[in-house]
Amino acid sequence: NRLLSLADSDYPPQLLQSADPPALLYAKGRVELLSRASLAIVGSRDATIQGCANAEAFAEALSHAGLTIVSGLALGIDAAAHRGGLRGEGSTIALIGKYKSREISESLCLLARDLQRRGIVVLIERTTAENSASPEILAWESCDFEAIGARADLAIVLGGDGTMLNVARQLARSGVPLVGV
Repeated sequence: NRLLSLADSDYPPQLLQSADPPALLYAKGRVELLSRASLAIVGSRDATIQGCANAEAFAEALSHAGLTIVSGLALGIDAAAHRGGLRGEGSTIALIGKYKSREISESLCLLARDLQRRGIVVLIERTTAENSASPEILAWESCDFEAIGARADLAIVLGGDGTMLNVARQLARSGVPLVGV
């Protein structure tokens, strides 16, 4: 477990250069992944079976090519991207924003535990250090897409509904090049 501040040498360089870098990151897992070349894969929580299969296959192939997969650890496309990323050498980073304790599905708890062992889970703290000394890393409210975009070298957005268009706008604000599928 690591608490990373803006002054920490392990703080992700891309995130540090963003317009509004989070003051604190609580990291559990392989911190060295934060400095590697990365690709964000995000999409619908209510994805089709084919959409999840595509995300998992893209992530696995790109991870085998050495890229670290970045996503938000939500159901659907995000979870599929993390599963694929874990099967390659590049592994995966789960960025979680807006901390708030609440129950999550058992499947995401198991995936988060696997990420903590073989990838990394990062809790983004944008306001205060309150609760960050020992937060329940498996609980969150929602994903921080601008932080995901700031951390990635390229982003793939899977799905075309209104929610995904909003996600694409948030990623675009971070300056990351986008690919829509």
